[in-house]
Amino acid sequence: MPIATVLHSILSEDLDASKISGEALHGLFFAILAQKDKRLAWQLHKAAGTKPFTLAFLNRGKKSKFKPGEELRMRVTLLDDSLFMKLADAFMNPQMELELQNARIIPTMINLSATDRGLWTGQQKWEEIYDSAGEGIEIVLQFVTPTTFRQRDMDVPLPIPKLVFGSYLKRWKEFSPIPLHPDLQTVVEERIAVFEPHIKPAPFFTGKVWVHGFIGRSRFKIMDDVSPELVKQINILADFAFYSGTGYKTTYGMGMTRKLKIFYI
Repeated sequence: MPIATVLHSILSEDLDASKISGEALHGLFFAILAQKDKRLAWQLHKAAGTKPFTLAFLNRGKKSKFKPGEELRMRVTLLDDSLFMKLADAFMNPQMELELQNARIIPTMINLSATDRGLWTGQQKWEEIYDSAGEGIEIVLQFVTPTTFRQRDMDVPLPIPKLVFGSYLKRWKEFSPIPLHPDLQTVVEERIAVFEPHIKPAPFFTGKVWVHGFIGRSRFKIMDDVSPELVKQINILADFAFYSGTGYKTTYGMGMTRKLKIFYI
């Protein structure tokens, strides 16, 4: 069951916002996990392939500095049920103290039950995502944190349909028990167009290097000759983006995404 939740952490020292890098976010997540299960943290960190989680800071924004007593909010999505069960106890420990780039923080609570997507939290069974998807041939996605794709050692900071929906399809196949149509890969690669891309460049600092990304909204259109079954399954992938993120470095804070209503464009 995919889950999206938010960890609220209170700072006890000044923190320069420039130190909240993707690497720091990634390290904070594993530090929290290691407090409860060092073996699981090591196994998850070393595991090859697609990771069953995404991360993002929600309130970094344009702030240059956080003061003691201010709150950092870290969004975590989990795509593996067994991982959620192991992480829930670790995240809900209010006594945990950790360090983020020389600033001590205390994770105070985690929201595991909210379903309001406007708050970037929620939980759905795989069957619910599958059954509740619409059948529209136009889809609008909002890319909230810098988003990019990696091809041949190069950043591709553009909402190219086969890369966008291909990233969702790959993660669905990896973690969902529900199979999708065998022709969906071909449709994703050949029968989706992008138009009215309202995007702008948004570089992202991993902690070591800058990655070229973009943020904004894009409208995608499924070609008229695609069957209703496959149209629905493309919509399933678009809904799944809320949990899976888009593209490269989603475990470092990139690619936080959600599907919007058409009238937002």
